[in-house]
Amino acid sequence: MPQLTTTPHDQVAITIWHSRTSRFSTWNLSDPMEKVFTFFIPAEATHDPELVLEEAFETFNIGQTALARDYFSRRLRTLSVGDVVAIGESAWACDSVGWRLLRQATTEG
Repeated sequence: MPQLTTTPHDQVAITIWHSRTSRFSTWNLSDPMEKVFTFFIPAEATHDPELVLEEAFETFNIGQTALARDYFSRRLRTLSVGDVVAIGESAWACDSVGWRLLRQATTEG
């Protein structure tokens, strides 16, 4: 799983990984992934991973916040099934319904 990026003590890195081959297909360990975006949130906001994941999905699909504008200004596509969101060192795959905690590392390839 992605290593926690150096941050202020009270911040946690949230990293978006895009699948390079399986857009709209369930995540698979053999899928090549690309780390596309990292931002930081207060550590206390990570106590409910489902909430963090749902907010990330909304932000990187239809979001109108400054964070969403920054993401889309980089010409990144929307967050989709098969993509991964890492909350610190825990990684979650976006499934067709909900999220799945990954047991294997996500690496670029």
